[in-house]
Amino acid sequence: TTKIILMIRQQRRSELRKLEKEYNRIVTNKQFQRVLHSRDFENMKSEELGLLKNKEHTNRQLQTEFTFGYVLLARVKELENKISKLKNYST
Repeated sequence: TTKIILMIRQQRRSELRKLEKEYNRIVTNKQFQRVLHSRDFENMKSEELGLLKNKEHTNRQLQTEFTFGYVLLARVKELENKISKLKNYST
């Protein structure tokens, strides 16, 4: 049984390292940081993103950047939750 417990802990540590590596890669991405801290992005809500996509005159690059920002922001939140849960298990 001790061997099984050690294997489970090792798997959790391995999973934690993998998640932290992905998290750090995303949050240090320069393009993500630029989009995340742009005033336009901060002022937008997710409902507005849907409206933005429907406007034909909207700048396509802006649409792409906002979508990129929202997708990565959602992934960051998901990773934070998973990392938090794994850290709670290991203590």
